[in-house]
Amino acid sequence: MDKRLQPRVPVGPQFRVRFQIGGHPYTNISVSNLGPDGCCIEIPAQSVSGLRTRALLEGWKFVNPAMPRGTINAKVVWVRGQENPGKDSVESGIRFLDAPMDFTRRLASYVRAVTPPSVS
Repeated sequence: MDKRLQPRVPVGPQFRVRFQIGGHPYTNISVSNLGPDGCCIEIPAQSVSGLRTRALLEGWKFVNPAMPRGTINAKVVWVRGQENPGKDSVESGIRFLDAPMDFTRRLASYVRAVTPPSVS
């Protein structure tokens, strides 16, 4: 059961972000799904230092012209895959923190635009 308050939509490989954890830069990180309040990212397993639940992601910025401009902070909500040393990547759920209203509004607008109509 999905416990999210806001819907998420799957996104393609053109959705990338960059941020820092404790001063360590992460660049060109894939986003696999996106919503107005957060997303899921996939980080190469060899680059995972510092990624843990409740870690603060500073300087979060989308590297996609269709996404909101500006820099925010975010927080790691969960991490999956670190326990499996054979995996190529680690997934992590991210919640955006204190994002400006325009940032959230643009993300919500994007999600609505790409969400298929529900069949009742």
